[in-house]
Amino acid sequence: MSLDQRSEEIAFETGKAMAEFLWDYNLVTPIIVETVAHPASRGTGDAELVGTGTYLRCHGASYLVTAKHVADRASEGIIQHLPVRDDTYVPFDGPFMSAEFPLDFALARVQSEYSVRADALDTAYCPAPEELLFILGFPGSTARRTEVVTGYNKRRAVLDTFPTEGFQYITQTKTPQPPQRDDFDPRIHIAICYPANAQKKPASPPRDLPRPDGLSGSLLWDTKRVAAERNGATWSPDMARVCGMVHHDFDISEFLSATKIEYIRACLLSLIRRERAYLRWISRGQLAGDALADWAWSEQTIADLDCE
Repeated sequence: MSLDQRSEEIAFETGKAMAEFLWDYNLVTPIIVETVAHPASRGTGDAELVGTGTYLRCHGASYLVTAKHVADRASEGIIQHLPVRDDTYVPFDGPFMSAEFPLDFALARVQSEYSVRADALDTAYCPAPEELLFILGFPGSTARRTEVVTGYNKRRAVLDTFPTEGFQYITQTKTPQPPQRDDFDPRIHIAICYPANAQKKPASPPRDLPRPDGLSGSLLWDTKRVAAERNGATWSPDMARVCGMVHHDFDISEFLSATKIEYIRACLLSLIRRERAYLRWISRGQLAGDALADWAWSEQTIADLDCE
């Protein structure tokens, strides 16, 4: 199955269905940083789109997951998300928990009506050969793929007028190997083809793709569409599984880098255990010299990720 045959139509249908599935339930959000002179002035400052986040439900709580370097932009102002589309941006209630590169992963507890269930996270990166992979995110500028991001094309606005239009992208697993780089570990990362231009619809001429700045933190979805076609099964978006997280752009080539889901899962589990151990320690009166008891409790209580 290649994208120069009937699969062009299948790819378009799959991308449209995935976007509607994620967009209709407000599962994906732009992440912005607002620069203000004082926190009481929130809503009046200049805001910049810095990344993409996804709401995830795990062990009875909702979290927003994104890339660590996106969460680190909180040092520049008030970092906010959009739990209800076309409504009001909301500051994060508490700090992010995170893991450094090469994982580049962060999460924060939030309030969200809808969230991706934890059982939508695949156990490992294992798409079928030539499977369709999907990304929904928010480019941080209006620059084209081959252009440089400047102060003129960055997505900046007064908070109340900030655009929230998402960008959907679908590709296949079959890609050439990226160049050898210090910031790409093939054990942990995968390369996703992201060229200068691509078709928006079947049989249409290629159009310029946007710079991927702002897509950092987007989840990479294994749509399972090709696998369903080969097995003669009827496909639907809820069959898709998360297989990674976008975290880096190769400026010198036509690739994005994503962290494989098995590493994201392990990191997510560790961070949630850390959070629950800390909350238990607080509830027990912050007993000195007894933190290991709370960590042991969290390991026993949270054996794995679940959707409740």
